[in-house]
Amino acid sequence: MKLLPVIIVVCAGVLPANAQSTNSAALAGWCRSLSLDLGETLTPGGPAQAAFSTYDGVANTLQVDSQFSIVSDELRPRAGMPGVYEADYGLFRPSPIGFFEFGNVVLTLPTTDADTNGVPDVVQASQAGHVASFNGNGRQEYPQPLDFAVTGQFSRNAGADVGTYNLAWQNITGLYAISGTLRALHLEGQVDYTRNSSNVMRFNFTLHTEKGASLVLTGSTVYTLRSANEVLLPPFKLRSGARRYTVAATTLARAGQRYTGNIKFTDLLLETSWHDFTDWAIEVTDHVDSNTNGIPDLSDPLAVPDFVAPKVGINVPAANARLTNGAVIVQGTASDDRGVARIFYSLNGAPFTNAVGTNLWFAPVTLRPGTNTFVVQAADAGTNFSPVVTRRFIYVVTSPLTVQTSGTGSVMPDLDGRLLEVGRRYTLTAVPAVSNLFASWSGGTNSTTAKLTFTMTSNLVLAANFVPNPFIAIQGMYAGLFAESEIIAHETSGYFSAKLKDHGAYSGLLRRGGRTHSFAGQFGLDGTATNRIRLSSTNQLVLSLSLDISNGTEKITGTVAEGERVAWLDANRTQPRSASNPAGRFPGKYTLSILPEPASSGPAGAGVASVIADTNGNARLLGFLADGTPFSAVGSISMDGHFPLYQASYGGKGSISTWLLFTNGPVPSFSGTANWIKTARPADRMYPRGFTNVSSVNGSLYTVQQTTNALSSAGSATVEILGLPTPDTTNVVIWNRATRMTNAAGMTLTLAPATGLWSGVYPEPATHRKLPFKTTLQPGPGGQMGAGFIIQSNRSGLVNFILTP
Repeated sequence: MKLLPVIIVVCAGVLPANAQSTNSAALAGWCRSLSLDLGETLTPGGPAQAAFSTYDGVANTLQVDSQFSIVSDELRPRAGMPGVYEADYGLFRPSPIGFFEFGNVVLTLPTTDADTNGVPDVVQASQAGHVASFNGNGRQEYPQPLDFAVTGQFSRNAGADVGTYNLAWQNITGLYAISGTLRALHLEGQVDYTRNSSNVMRFNFTLHTEKGASLVLTGSTVYTLRSANEVLLPPFKLRSGARRYTVAATTLARAGQRYTGNIKFTDLLLETSWHDFTDWAIEVTDHVDSNTNGIPDLSDPLAVPDFVAPKVGINVPAANARLTNGAVIVQGTASDDRGVARIFYSLNGAPFTNAVGTNLWFAPVTLRPGTNTFVVQAADAGTNFSPVVTRRFIYVVTSPLTVQTSGTGSVMPDLDGRLLEVGRRYTLTAVPAVSNLFASWSGGTNSTTAKLTFTMTSNLVLAANFVPNPFIAIQGMYAGLFAESEIIAHETSGYFSAKLKDHGAYSGLLRRGGRTHSFAGQFGLDGTATNRIRLSSTNQLVLSLSLDISNGTEKITGTVAEGERVAWLDANRTQPRSASNPAGRFPGKYTLSILPEPASSGPAGAGVASVIADTNGNARLLGFLADGTPFSAVGSISMDGHFPLYQASYGGKGSISTWLLFTNGPVPSFSGTANWIKTARPADRMYPRGFTNVSSVNGSLYTVQQTTNALSSAGSATVEILGLPTPDTTNVVIWNRATRMTNAAGMTLTLAPATGLWSGVYPEPATHRKLPFKTTLQPGPGGQMGAGFIIQSNRSGLVNFILTP
């Protein structure tokens, strides 16, 4: 087996020791054996073929595959004898005679080594291989044993792997001169190594064969360090195409930046004719020394990335220690598998500072009053960081607390003038006196919540502020309406009601577009509050309220906003029953008519209703709209005579709303302007396209006696039917003193004494159908006149009921 010197030069940038790095290297090398091609010999009898074979040390044998087939052409060094090379040889003629002569030769070559790498220049293509002359000896084994002297010459220029050789000797048959091609076998390529938890070496190089061909080999192995001066390569595989080759284990020894050793192929290199050239010497030259300690990274144990983080701990003070001294030295320990580089710490979130020491460390700190948070961390030379360790210390400092009050109230517990611990948290509760409310905390902190949790500071002053309760005098029920200011729209108008409690808390309802929404909240001492009412996942109502707490109007105003659409809200208080309750000024029964203004698009008839108001200011309304739709309302009359009327109809697709204003004139009455809206309902029999009517609302006090007296004394009574497709008619009716009026054509009117509303039947002249109608009869100038509605198929007409003196 033979040796091939390999020189691996590693060139790579210097990386931090903790970072995985891959260093690349140029790879070159040479076999210590030489290749001698077949040559020719001149003998007295004529030319003969010649061959050289690996020396096997056995007399009378020449390595052959079969008869006359030479195994190899290797001139190899003799183990343990520098400069001594040996080979078997054979001379023969191509005739049946067979071999003329065979034996072996031993040559002594110069051992000069210009680059001091342990490999003679004669086998290195990069060095000059010219040898003017050398000596040797041979032994002929056939046809008879004979020893003889050998002379020769080698010629090869530096940088060339091909040269020539000449050998000459003389034996009993004559002088033999053999010449041919000389080759210094070598390789070149690249090798990389990576240092991490597993050290990996990768080969990629080309072997140049004795025939001038090349063989590309690649492979890798995981190597280990026996010491900083010795690297072990275990058996590993190389491959060339589909072929695999096994390399035996070898050791590389370091001298400075050089690592030298031998590798051996355990398989023959079948792709070449030099089957026996399987021993190689290698040399690795590594210039990378990332930590500059004089040992290349290839075998430096400290160059292996450090994956182990250090550990750090705190010994004193103990966790949650209560300290009375602000200057403290925090002490602890740290450890690491390779060494702790530094300890750094932070107190109360300040920038990190280096501690004194490493394995035993301490940090002088100045505590602030109260709880202090100390964190510490360790780092090793590989810049691995330990987990952060946190410890809290309490620096106990006391200071007096001053608690003041403004207004009528107290603070619990009573800590005024007490020495409290600075940095510690305490809780105080402001308790207002009867008929007072807590307003705010001021002084060292600001809050509008009666229960105050605070952190004690030096000489802290706190003030609890109380005010007279403004809600007691105006608590109760509030009711009102809301609508947009320019155009009253069904979808943005509605009814508001709320109950205000004696501490400013409230709850209430909004009715809008056929839906009812509840809300609740707390008015601030400035009288404002806001609610957000969820309509859907993407839409909401914003209810902004303002309660008059100082001007005596007993009103809530505000807005109901949905996106960019804003409705203005106005609501009045319903006072509780008392002897002086001004809302009770309008008790009694009333009738009202809702008469559309000219050019209205909806029904021509007038709605009718009865109203009952009690001495507590409560009112109940019951009646019919002009298309026959029943409606009702229950609420209260404010101290200034306002009653909010709102009724959603048509399955939430329409509504009527108005403020009714009650007055106490010679004849108690009320009036208003109603907005009656119906949106399109294609399935409805009457007015499927919808309409918007603005109507005048008129109401007057009603009693049975006044009505019957007016009927008994009337000079005439007529009923007008207007606004139907048939011609308008005027019908004279006669009072029969039994709450009924009739005429000869069959018209009847019947009074409901409890409500003051009239119901009638009108015989239509053209079709003789009996059409129902409803009407009122109210006092007016020059007599009494009521208005109502009559239904014909799918439309509504107007009914006027007139009494003249």
